[in-house]
Amino acid sequence: IIYTAGLFGKSGLSTWVRNFVLTMHNDYDITLLSNTFGESILAEMSKYVECIVYDREKQYECDTLLHNYQDNAIKGNIHARHTFILLHCDYARMGHSGTFDKHLKYIAVSEKATENIKKIYGLDCIAIEPFLIERKPKKVLRLVSATRLHKTKGYNRMLDLCRLLKANDIRFQWLVFSDEKKTTEYPELIFMGDTPNDVVLDYVADADYLVQLSDNEGWCYSVHEALSVVGTPCLVTDIPIFKDVIEDGYNGYRLPLDMKNINILEIYENIPLGYAFSDASTDSLKQKWTEVLNG
Repeated sequence: IIYTAGLFGKSGLSTWVRNFVLTMHNDYDITLLSNTFGESILAEMSKYVECIVYDREKQYECDTLLHNYQDNAIKGNIHARHTFILLHCDYARMGHSGTFDKHLKYIAVSEKATENIKKIYGLDCIAIEPFLIERKPKKVLRLVSATRLHKTKGYNRMLDLCRLLKANDIRFQWLVFSDEKKTTEYPELIFMGDTPNDVVLDYVADADYLVQLSDNEGWCYSVHEALSVVGTPCLVTDIPIFKDVIEDGYNGYRLPLDMKNINILEIYENIPLGYAFSDASTDSLKQKWTEVLNG
């Protein structure tokens, strides 16, 4: 049993408990016992161990109790063959003025903390470094749009894409540069308002994708700038103008107009490098313009 008064997702203790559980749950039958659980850590830890809200009227039995330090206030209804008090910081360096029960066994976070606790408080203390779990962080998908928010400009499809990302547990941030403002259920969709073009381009350059989901476009300037100016891949609708410009997996992805059957995990996990510049294509385009302008 690991006991603590409260266990919340953003606390250092929760990080320690989480890493302990992920390291040890295959070898031990672990119960987390706490007066209060935060929703996030309860949801995650319940996958691996039993999480129980402490009830002072019940009796709890275990081989080993790991009790988070709270002035040695061991609960009388928790019975263990071995009890360790977890010291999650160097109390000696914090000017701690409380008392420690010298009959109990202590586990501290570091050799230095153990040394100070033994020296100042005369406690028998074991040093165990914090567990460090190898974890591949989830990438926050960064999207940028520079568009009007009319229905024909793809606003409804933007909401469809938000729903799809959320349904697949993909974290994202989507900046929308537009004179119009909308209120949505998605805090990830941030409306930036009127912004100078050079600032918008800086954000487009840093984004994973420039998104343009219109019904119909002659030629979208934001897509043009993303591909040819800053080299950012694009997510666009599968309309004729983009068929020769956006090649799936190379410089972006074309999404169906009905926003169905989209391989969102491929889009998330295989972000293209962007547009490959070609001197030959640039020279060819320049020659065409020269011929037209010169008559």
